Amino acid sequence: ADPQLKALVSQLHAPVAGGGRILVRSAERILFLKPEEIARVEAAGNYVVLHSGKEQHVIRETISAMGARLASAGFMRISRSVIVNLACIREIQPAGSGRYSLRLKDGARLDMTCSLGELQARLGEI
Repeated sequence: ADPQLKALVSQLHAPVAGGGRILVRSAERILFLKPEEIARVEAAGNYVVLHSGKEQHVIRETISAMGARLASAGFMRISRSVIVNLACIREIQPAGSGRYSLRLKDGARLDMTCSLGELQARLGEI
């Protein structure tokens, strides 16, 4: 197999340092989510949707701001609208013409617009 891909997979199993908690406010409660509880973040206009297990939480924050907030906790923006928890990646699959898609441990499949090299470099930092 591709040696770059092998190196990438070995880096996926490295420990990830967590950052601070994220407050999710709703009418009935305020939830404190730890970064490691979040598998991915998707943009929705001026809001983001946090995917945590079977739950989805919507908060008013831009994808850029959330990306900056979660970068030190082992997250990476893999496309214009998706940030992924690097520890939640199960596999990387070629998607043709030099593109790749990720499958997360929860079964979600996400298209990457960043390069495999960018992902590998980011994994090397954590």
